[in-house]
Amino acid sequence: ATFHRQLTAVAALPDGGVASGSDDPLVRIWAADMREEVAALPGHAGPVTALAVLPRSGRLASSSRDGMIKVWNLAAHQNFSTLRGHRGSVEAVDVLPEGHLLSASVDTTLKVWDAEACVELVTLWGHGSGVFALAILPRGWVAIGS
Repeated sequence: ATFHRQLTAVAALPDGGVASGSDDPLVRIWAADMREEVAALPGHAGPVTALAVLPRSGRLASSSRDGMIKVWNLAAHQNFSTLRGHRGSVEAVDVLPEGHLLSASVDTTLKVWDAEACVELVTLWGHGSGVFALAILPRGWVAIGS
């Protein structure tokens, strides 16, 4: 596949395909061989910063500098929900062991979301600066970076 923008995020999909995000506002879905773009999902108003597959539901979460998280129905290639709550660019998303979505933002917070019910469960405060990266570690611990 030829990417015409700066690639910023990539995720392996359950069907063997790949999702990508770039410095444009589209999430792109690629066939398993990466030779064909299957879908371009519009909806963000800024660059896509991260992608995470929600394995229990077969959905994909994307974060963006527009401050929103989009949850996509992969089968229909449509937006399932939009999660709003951060007050700045959302730089990272990942899935916790129990299936909830975790997001990190330049607004110095982490948020835990129930992506199925489309609700914020908790906001984690206390980081002294914007959070730009996160990783879920064994036993549910979270590593963050700013």
